[in-house]
Amino acid sequence: MNDFLKNFVEDLEEIINNQKSLVDSLKIKYSGLEENYKKEKLDLVIYQIFKCLESRKELLQVKRLSIDAVHMSQAMAVVKLLDPSVLKKVEFGFENRDEDIDIEGALALVEWNEGQRMKLVFKLHTMRPEYLESVEKFFLHRPTFTEIFIYYKHCVHDNASLKAIIGFPMQHESPDSTEKFIKFRLSHRLLLSAGFVKLTLSNDLSAKILGNPLIMKRVIRSLGYWNVQRLRKTSRGIRDCVDFLKPVTNIDEYNVFFLSDTHPSARIETGRYWSKNWIYGKYETSEDRNVLCQKAQDQVLHDFEVNLGRQNTCLEELKFIFSYIDTLEKEENPNPSIEEFQRLNQLTIQFLGKLREMLSRRSQLLKVKVLELLCCTDDNLMQILPYLDPNCLKKIELNDPRSEYERLRVKYPESMLKPFVLDEICQLEQWKSATELKIQSQPIFTSIQEMNITHFSRIWIEVDTISSEDVLYLKEHLLLSTSFQRFIIDFKNTTIDYETLDGLIGPPHRIFSDTSRIWFFQMEVNHQFLKNMNTFNLGRQNTCLEELKFIFSYIHTLEKEENPNPSIEKFERLNQLTIQFLWKLREILSRRSQLLKVKVLKVLCCTDDNLMQILPYLNPNCLKKIEINDPRSEYGRLGDDRVKYPESMLKPFVLDEICQLEQWKSATELKIRSQPISTSIQEMNITQKFG
Repeated sequence: MNDFLKNFVEDLEEIINNQKSLVDSLKIKYSGLEENYKKEKLDLVIYQIFKCLESRKELLQVKRLSIDAVHMSQAMAVVKLLDPSVLKKVEFGFENRDEDIDIEGALALVEWNEGQRMKLVFKLHTMRPEYLESVEKFFLHRPTFTEIFIYYKHCVHDNASLKAIIGFPMQHESPDSTEKFIKFRLSHRLLLSAGFVKLTLSNDLSAKILGNPLIMKRVIRSLGYWNVQRLRKTSRGIRDCVDFLKPVTNIDEYNVFFLSDTHPSARIETGRYWSKNWIYGKYETSEDRNVLCQKAQDQVLHDFEVNLGRQNTCLEELKFIFSYIDTLEKEENPNPSIEEFQRLNQLTIQFLGKLREMLSRRSQLLKVKVLELLCCTDDNLMQILPYLDPNCLKKIELNDPRSEYERLRVKYPESMLKPFVLDEICQLEQWKSATELKIQSQPIFTSIQEMNITHFSRIWIEVDTISSEDVLYLKEHLLLSTSFQRFIIDFKNTTIDYETLDGLIGPPHRIFSDTSRIWFFQMEVNHQFLKNMNTFNLGRQNTCLEELKFIFSYIHTLEKEENPNPSIEKFERLNQLTIQFLWKLREILSRRSQLLKVKVLKVLCCTDDNLMQILPYLNPNCLKKIEINDPRSEYGRLGDDRVKYPESMLKPFVLDEICQLEQWKSATELKIRSQPISTSIQEMNITQKFG
């Protein structure tokens, strides 16, 4: 030992032996090792420090320790000469040489530290997968470790790959950081991770216990969907046991996005606040692009079958997008070739063929409320629609390639465009059972009268040709419909003869141009109809209506008046009709065995007195929003200068009685456009509930 080191050790020994109070931080570092690491230099220094600590009569109290050592056992020998009751952080430094480090040697801290909790830091030269596997074993000792940091200079993997390797929630440095690190927080979130479940079940006995169907059945009852999926991945025995029990899944939405041919993505929602997104094929490598595409498709289909194989409830939405927009935008040529579009179209056909085979093997039809297909043809739709439960399907929405690429501002080859044909689709039970239809496509060649569309409540389509007979057909059927709400039918060509049409259905209410005119047809509304409406439509309504809306503007009646400024007597007569109607409605609502469940109430052209005929008879536990326009604001909103509401009929809006109702107190949103409200703000009961 040279004189310099001898003098240093003597001084250090004196300091260490005489230290009585707590040392906040002790750093045992050897300067110069970054450029010229030599084991012999460091070994001698650490040995002398060990001897100094060993000579103390009492353990040295250190709060934070940072130590460079030759190997882990040498570092642990120094640590064990400190007081475990006060040590809160230990940092092991091995960053100056690229050698194998025994990370697991630090597990000796678990027994040594007597139940105290600490932060653990490793500083390494090169991050290796085997180091991560060693760190996993520390996660089983949450009572000992609060956080684990790993700093490193080099790594053959990127952060995404490291996450995939370890399977635990982790944090890493920001892109502009000068230091590379990984951080694990030993929290409750870690306990729910797939990696932790697998780690704790690596014990053969645990796996055998959970492989027992009787025990597993009880475990599954207490787990949500995602935790059951994590459990399946822990071992083959557990997976077989879960699959044998066939736990029911309750997925709300399932979306598959082919925005890339090699890296499709998926999104699952299992409740209002629970969703998960993931990308396929991130770690697949091959020089053959088609191999990557097929692997990605197979992974998507495998997950689809596993996730929905036991889906018993109705999916709110099933959505597929086949635009491959990310692939197209990565092409060097800003105008992708027709061959590229044909290749991608062939991939869609292949995928949907496999999906059809999978759906056809199911023991029951897949229950879906809304089916949405973007960048799809009529042939593509036929691969899915026949395999959905017609008793559940409510809405079909489809964009063909032309309309979808138009929306994305990508030019689709004209030679690949083809008419949209519904001849076969419109005969399906699924089509006949749905109530909403939206197709943005090339003009539909199937004639309107052959389409079977009059049962729909809402439609938005474009047809190739419309005739006078088609218009008459729609009028006759839709006036008899009990569900019709809105039809938008665009057309490319027309054989309409307006003189003939006027003779069939009468003159139009208004002519905007040679190709645009509007008709109104009266539907009978009387007391008997209202009574029937309640009896048959809402009499047994037990679920919550999303919206209940009334409009009492009589705008069409007022616009038909010969006098451009309707008289006050006319307004008074219409107001009296509203009062009569609402009085009858109140009688019906009051006779119900239970309050009507409504989420949103909208009443337009309505007074405070009118509102009191409805609001008290709604279920306060369901009502979330109240929206009202009084007559003055509603006629102002309609923007027709010919309809001016009489000043003498205006009156203040009074909430004195309304704001005492439970329905008012339970709602969370309020919108009133009216004459100034005379009730004071402090008496309105608006501060506690309304957002």
